[in-house]
Amino acid sequence: MNNILPRPLELGEIHLWLISLDVAADGIPALLGLLSVEERRRAERIRILKPRNHFIVARGLLRKILSSYLPISPEELDFDYGPHGKPELRNADSSGIHFNLSHSSNLALLAINRKYPIGVDIETARYGRSFMKLAERFFSCREIDDLHDLDEESVLAGFYACWTRKEAYLKAIGTGLATPLNAFDVTLKPEATPALVGQRLDPAETERWSIIEIKVPAGYRAAAATQWIAPRIVFRQWQSDDQTP
Repeated sequence: MNNILPRPLELGEIHLWLISLDVAADGIPALLGLLSVEERRRAERIRILKPRNHFIVARGLLRKILSSYLPISPEELDFDYGPHGKPELRNADSSGIHFNLSHSSNLALLAINRKYPIGVDIETARYGRSFMKLAERFFSCREIDDLHDLDEESVLAGFYACWTRKEAYLKAIGTGLATPLNAFDVTLKPEATPALVGQRLDPAETERWSIIEIKVPAGYRAAAATQWIAPRIVFRQWQSDDQTP
């Protein structure tokens, strides 16, 4: 059972929940029981045990946390999915809540706010990859130039700053990779304020969106995209009796 009650979700606030996906094996069935039939089918299609359990934990705790803001039980939450798969609450009494969930390795990050769509991305920093080749394949010309300007020790941080900011924006607007990664620019240099600084499909987008760098444990990188200007961030960690120490 969750022993942390959320504070009220005010306009202009973003509540960020950092969630460990490592739950004791005997806690998995209870979380599985909260999922919809379709979510259980999706879990069954994941053949490897650890990723399957992580999916169950992420979806089960998503339901628990969202339910704690609403007069709706976790299993009664109903989701709609956009044309590119972004989930939204369909319940009539969901109070204008928007959310987005991202997970990587053993952690998940859930962002919740009212009124505006939101996007969040968390990534595990993986060393030893050819980051410049990946950047030249996916990033914009401006971002590639910015990455080339960095010294060798800063390239890893610059790459993941760029990747998480771009993913958070795409998740916020709900298009996923239907919007090409190189169709817009974000900042990535350590001295630059996180921002969307160019959008060639719709230039006005740069005035609509803010990018926020999120502090997460070492080895991870995270960002959020929001239409709130200078939102107040409330950072929480989920503690559950099901959680392993």
